[in-house]
Amino acid sequence: MDAPKLIIMGTVGAALMLTRNVGQRVRMLLAYGALAVLGMTHVIPPLGALIVAATAGAMHLGLYLVKKRQEASIDEQVMQMGIRVDEVERDLPYTSSKGSRLRIQRGRSTRYTIPRLGSSAPSSWSFLMRTKKDGAQFPHGFLFRGEAGDPPPEMRELLTRIARDSDQEYLEFEATPSEISAFWDAWGGMKQFHRIHRFMQGLAAF
Repeated sequence: MDAPKLIIMGTVGAALMLTRNVGQRVRMLLAYGALAVLGMTHVIPPLGALIVAATAGAMHLGLYLVKKRQEASIDEQVMQMGIRVDEVERDLPYTSSKGSRLRIQRGRSTRYTIPRLGSSAPSSWSFLMRTKKDGAQFPHGFLFRGEAGDPPPEMRELLTRIARDSDQEYLEFEATPSEISAFWDAWGGMKQFHRIHRFMQGLAAF
């Protein structure tokens, strides 16, 4: 392989490495762009680059459509249970590809809301996926923020169980004086949602 092609490959590789902490969608677009550059500059055969890009695109589209159908099915069943479902914009935690760094970025999330029954906890609070550097007090980097103090001991025990059980998914909670909301990236069908719903019901008692 001649020197110009090596320079192009090195530049593309360096660009992908330097952007490894950007969001998944942006990184996917950069990967397709890299394929296009390598094909147009004949570093790899243009037809080969086109086939790889088309195959990867079809796979991503298929996975995206399956995920959306699953989310729509879950949301429909959840609403039949009397639970309010909203699509909201909020600060979301994103981990790096190696899982060693976390950054906060605005994004879309599904919010599931039920009435709050208890009043022993602070009137407004949040339970967020952050890091020890942010002051997280619970396993797997979960951070409790209360408007007027800490959670009562029984609620702290429940929050600890939730944190220990939720290290491989996006799951956060917020409370107002009248409602408990879970922010969750739907997966695993209704079986997993029933688990989230039990968490919500437990938290609603405080």
